[in-house]
Amino acid sequence: MPRETATVVAEVLFGLTLVGTHLSRLAAELVLYTSASSRFVRLSDDFQHRLELAAAEANPDIFELARAKSAGCWATSWRCFTTLKGLRPGQQGLQEDKALLFDGFDTLALLLPAATDHHRADVDADRMRAALDASLRATDLADLLVEAGVPFRESHDS
Repeated sequence: MPRETATVVAEVLFGLTLVGTHLSRLAAELVLYTSASSRFVRLSDDFQHRLELAAAEANPDIFELARAKSAGCWATSWRCFTTLKGLRPGQQGLQEDKALLFDGFDTLALLLPAATDHHRADVDADRMRAALDASLRATDLADLLVEAGVPFRESHDS
């Protein structure tokens, strides 16, 4: 296979990995926002399961699995990059790149439906507003004071 084709495969795998990374971050945030400590988002029952011992607690399985599954995108890309880094011109070490490409697309095909089916989630905007605290903006205020000429040591204490 020409080396140029291998570069295209690597670039496509990188794109898949980047999408997988963003989906993983989204899933991690949804796991956090559905947790018992925040409850900013409520999911329908087909997105989570309830434990028999703690029926009030629901685990957002689909997002926890999506977060974990995205690691497969990274693994596939690194396998391709590792193969590419050791090749000499004209070397035929790229027979596996098609399988890696298919693995990458298969992984993303599992992740995308889970991440895009948000019509089954309810955001509790009132609970989110109630969780806001002025101290969350302390760094922003200190930065504004520094921009206004107040020494950082003093702005930090304000």
